[in-house]
Amino acid sequence: MPFVLDGLTTMSWIFAGEVTEESLAVRSTLLTDHAIVPSLWRSEVGNTLLMAERRGRLSGAKAIAFLKLLEELPIVEDHHSSWHTTRGALQIAKEYNLTVYDATYLELAVRHWFPLVTLDLKLKSAGLKAGLSAVMMKRHPWRRNKGIGQGARRRDSRHSAPGPGASQATFPTSISQWSFVD
Repeated sequence: MPFVLDGLTTMSWIFAGEVTEESLAVRSTLLTDHAIVPSLWRSEVGNTLLMAERRGRLSGAKAIAFLKLLEELPIVEDHHSSWHTTRGALQIAKEYNLTVYDATYLELAVRHWFPLVTLDLKLKSAGLKAGLSAVMMKRHPWRRNKGIGQGARRRDSRHSAPGPGASQATFPTSISQWSFVD
């Protein structure tokens, strides 16, 4: 069954220490099914990669390689976004105390009645209140319900990501090299 994939789950796939067994299972699901995302998803992914590069968490080459890998996955952008869906997201944001960005994912899931896959606790809670089957993956202990690149703080150095030059040789360059078993 198709599902709505949020940016936070997507971005967990690239950062060491942030990927979970559950988010890898979602990535593996994309071998047999497809995800649907709102049009803002691409910008959210791109901005997170840019901020990570600026902070030295990954190289520009790794960011581009990750984008190329995402292009190969069956992730379909919702092309029915309009002012009507924006009004719906605004109403959902008010009703569930979400950002309009997060409410956009929920609006899409409600409109298609698809499961919502998210690492965000607040978004998961709103999805459940809306009657969706929302899937939430385990969060890391250093998270305070903030997204990747959105001010999340680390409690200790055990969770620090490798520097820009780390693991470049092993980063996959095509979907056929991307291990879905990790």
